[in-house]
Amino acid sequence: MSIFSRFFGRKDGFNDSTPLQANPDIAHPLSLQVVFAAPLAVTEAALTQTLRAYHSSMKKARVELASRMLEILGMVGWGNHVVRLEGVNAPYPKSALESCVAPSSYPDDVKDEVRAHASHIRLHYVGFETDPLEQYVALAAVAGALARIKTLAALAVLNERARTSLPAGMVADEEYLAKDSVDILRVLPFRMLFCGFREFKVEGMHGVWMRSYGANAFGLPDLALLAIGQEQSESYYAVLDILIPHWVKTGAEVAAGQTRQIAKRAYMTLREPTKEDCLDGSGRVLVGDIERNDQDDTPE
Repeated sequence: MSIFSRFFGRKDGFNDSTPLQANPDIAHPLSLQVVFAAPLAVTEAALTQTLRAYHSSMKKARVELASRMLEILGMVGWGNHVVRLEGVNAPYPKSALESCVAPSSYPDDVKDEVRAHASHIRLHYVGFETDPLEQYVALAAVAGALARIKTLAALAVLNERARTSLPAGMVADEEYLAKDSVDILRVLPFRMLFCGFREFKVEGMHGVWMRSYGANAFGLPDLALLAIGQEQSESYYAVLDILIPHWVKTGAEVAAGQTRQIAKRAYMTLREPTKEDCLDGSGRVLVGDIERNDQDDTPE
C-alpha cells in the first residue's frame, strides 16, 4: 500500500509494527513550520537517525518519504505519534512569516536571517495522541530533529496559528537539551511556541492591548487585556504567561462572566469584547478586566 493511500488516514489501527498512517478523525491538525537557509535535501536514513537520537522515547521512530519527489512529502512516527511533512523549496508566505517573526523575542539580526530563508517544511500532527500539548511537543521534537540535519541549515520554528516563533537552535541544541529534550519541550513557556502574545494600540484608545493567539488549540478562548503604562504592561504579560498554561494544565472551563483571583489583591472579570475594543485577529477571544487594590501586586 503506497504512502499516498495512508497520507490522510485509514481506520486500520496503528502501532510500531504497522505502516505509518494518518488518523482520519483529525480534521484540523495542529501544525508547526520550520524554515531553512538551504534547499531541502533529506533522506529517510538521515531523518531516521536524528529522530531516534533526539530522545529515548523516539528510539523506534520511523520515516517514510515519497520516492521520486523533488520536494519533501512523507510521514514520521513513533509510539502513538504520526507527523505529516510537506516541504517546499520556496519561502514561507511573507505575511504569515512576519506575523510569527515580528512579535517574537529574539534578536533582530536573527529575525533578518529568518526572513531571508530559502525553503520550509510544514509539520502536521496526524497521530493518535489526544492531548493538544503532547501533540505540539511531538511536532516540536520533529522540528528539532530536522534542525539537527546540518545541511538543511534550519533557522526557525514557526507556529502560524499562535503567531509566534523561536530560533531553531532552541529545539535542536544537543548540549542544552541532552537526554531531556522532550521533557524540556513540555515546559517551554507557552508564548515561545504554543500560544503567542502580542501587543498593539487602537487609535483613539488610551493604553495598549495585549492578547494571546492560539489558545483555541487547547479548547480555550484567547485572552485580551488593556494595559495602561509600562508597569501595568509588564504585569499583564506575567498574567498571560501564567494563566493560559494554568488553564490548559488544569482543564479549566473558561467563560464570560467569570471572576478569577489572579493575585493577592487582584481580580479579573472575563467578558465578551465590544466593537469598541477593536481586537486584532479572528477566533474567540475574551477580555479580562482587572481590578486591584495594590498596583505592586504580582500574579500568584
